[in-house]
Amino acid sequence: MKSEEEKKTRHLRTRMTQNQYKQVKEKADEQNMTVSAYVVEAAVHGDNHITPSMIMQLQTDFNEAANALEPVNPELAMKIRRKGDALWQLL
Repeated sequence: MKSEEEKKTRHLRTRMTQNQYKQVKEKADEQNMTVSAYVVEAAVHGDNHITPSMIMQLQTDFNEAANALEPVNPELAMKIRRKGDALWQLL
């Protein structure tokens, strides 16, 4: 159950052109997000240029690469995991 602080209780209504909506929708779709979630994420984390969902995807990509390499080169797989973990800590 979400804490009171985490509950989404506020509504925001905004106006935009059809073209602007199309651009926002395309960007949301690229991130596998709803328009609402994308707009909030962009507004809250926009200055970072890297959103939490992008960080999660990056970590997933590092893990998949390491898993693919594990049978062939376990040492390189471990090195990739360490680099992914180090990057995660920076973000």
